[in-house]
Amino acid sequence: MKRRTKVRRRSRASAPFNTRIVTAVILATAVVAASVHFWNVSDSGGEAPTKPTSVTLRLSGTFGAKFAGEIVAARTKLFERNGINVELKERGEGIDSIAPVVSGADTFGVTDSIGFLMARSKGQPIVAFAAGFLENSIVFYSLEKSGIRAPQDFFGKRVGRRANTDSALIYDALLKNAGLSRSQIRENATETDLDALLNDRVDVIPGHIGQEGFLLRQKGVPYTVIRVSDYGIHVPDTVYFTTEKFALDRPSVVQRVLQAIIAGWSMVYADTAKSIPLIVSAGKGLTPEQVQFELAAQRDFVMPLSRRVAEYDEQQWKQLRAILTSARLMDGSVDLARAVNYDILKEAYRKPISFGN
Repeated sequence: MKRRTKVRRRSRASAPFNTRIVTAVILATAVVAASVHFWNVSDSGGEAPTKPTSVTLRLSGTFGAKFAGEIVAARTKLFERNGINVELKERGEGIDSIAPVVSGADTFGVTDSIGFLMARSKGQPIVAFAAGFLENSIVFYSLEKSGIRAPQDFFGKRVGRRANTDSALIYDALLKNAGLSRSQIRENATETDLDALLNDRVDVIPGHIGQEGFLLRQKGVPYTVIRVSDYGIHVPDTVYFTTEKFALDRPSVVQRVLQAIIAGWSMVYADTAKSIPLIVSAGKGLTPEQVQFELAAQRDFVMPLSRRVAEYDEQQWKQLRAILTSARLMDGSVDLARAVNYDILKEAYRKPISFGN
């Protein structure tokens, strides 16, 4: 009687996981190789169009690590090598980044995806064509000694929640995913800053990846960061946008701007020793230690596993629309097919970026 040999089958779950790892390694290798090439291109190398197109890019904040890709692209003249003269503008006091683009005062803007989709639902003729942070940068901080390490640990705890903010919207969605209701939390509408956490007035505060964490590290206070992307919330954070008309009339300009931004972000993480001084010199009051910390903290938000720089997907936008609709901030009728452009992203990656070489 022949002995039957058992064949060990690989589980279905292991194959996609291994594939993701291989894909991530390939993408990371490509990014590093391309970025090293960009660092070594001389400013005089290559032939740019004889009449570069001049545009402006309005950021949603002040110069810092959150806009490292744009800053490095500008400081290393990647925009110019791609035939574009770009003026980067910080967000001014009382000025959002959407209104200047809609009015024509600025060509491009960076804003949060929540603000973008709400503006679009109100009839603003803007279109998103890429993302800066592919995962939402709103996180929740607790002190390590509290033992709060997951949303489920919020039960019965004091949590800072400031109404009518993006963090409140994300917090509500996080509780829903965790199977909790707001009535099970001891919410505080006013104690939402770092001092409230440090002085034991609340147990959890909302914040942004890298920012409060840097201050806590400076103070030598052990802390925990709860990232919403770890609990099923995968909505874009910052997005690049322009008007529908500009995207329709000048798609090659949008594409070339995006190519330079992608290259800029790739360069940032390919060699932080070179990129950090460029970012520090662009901002006010920045230190190399702060920029280095924030870049490390936000890397997984800019370059999540097996994802390409700037490339969001349809499911992310559908989830965001569902969150906003559930919160009754819009009626759900916004047409994502018109609000979000994927073709420019595809073209930016399909055509090689040589920047003159």
